Amino acid sequence: RDMYDQGPLFASMVSIPHCMFVMARQVCFMNDLKPNSVEIESTFIIDEEKKRTEGKTVINKILVTIKLEGLTEEQTKKVVEELKNDCPVYNSFPEKIEIESKSAASSS
Repeated sequence: RDMYDQGPLFASMVSIPHCMFVMARQVCFMNDLKPNSVEIESTFIIDEEKKRTEGKTVINKILVTIKLEGLTEEQTKKVVEELKNDCPVYNSFPEKIEIESKSAASSS
């Protein structure tokens, strides 16, 4: 809750990877895929010029990495493609969000 008290931009920055996490798990569930873990990492590229000259924080791009441990590269790519089709956050800003997939073989 404390994170959301810092303002709407911060809340948005926290919510985007969380939404991607929920969507990735849902797509896995719907396709009967059982990853050992789901990790989402997001990097926000800020317009430094606007920040410096106008004091405004403008996000130019969001880079999201989705790592699904225990799935093959092909399965992981399928999950990411379905996520792109179904995720309301991604579909609201497809030109601003870049999603990269990573698969990791199970360590068992």
